[in-house]
Amino acid sequence: MIDFGMARHYIGRNGVVKPRRKSSPFHVEALWYVTEDLMQDMSRFDDLWSVYYICVENMVGQLPWRFETEKKEVQNMKETINLLEQEYGEEPGPPASLVTLHRHLRQASFYNEPKYEQINADIELDMIQRNFSLGDRLDWQSSRRSKAMERRYRFLNYAHNCRKLHQKVIKQNDERSSYYYVEEADEAIQ
Repeated sequence: MIDFGMARHYIGRNGVVKPRRKSSPFHVEALWYVTEDLMQDMSRFDDLWSVYYICVENMVGQLPWRFETEKKEVQNMKETINLLEQEYGEEPGPPASLVTLHRHLRQASFYNEPKYEQINADIELDMIQRNFSLGDRLDWQSSRRSKAMERRYRFLNYAHNCRKLHQKVIKQNDERSSYYYVEEADEAIQ
């Protein structure tokens, strides 16, 4: 889980997305998208931009604007640099889930809801293709799970496997390479 501590309620009590504010008083710089730099109201997609930037930073080593101190230059770099063209270690390009996340982000607008289910499914498919599992321990985690964590892991694993029954994997060719993504099935089996 990633918590940036910047969340606000986007949906009013009536179930409708609240109107966009003309400006937003509080912002941070390195991991936020251009709306933050322009002091515009942030949307649900800005959190996903932050996740995207963190993923790129973890895979590439650093973001191109890491040492830039001029705010306008950081904004310009965020608008012009294609992070999908960076060096991704020994892989020929970025993971497919990062490409599709980037595509979702580029098509985003303030009032649209992100396709969280599809984004998660794409990430899970990438993990499976790389022989990773949601249950894998990270190097800083202890080797023992608490009973509560074990129950939660079993539940998440069960929910994940049930959801896989209602999805189909689609191959797509991009200008640089082929990649796979997951699409929700039209009907859920009851």
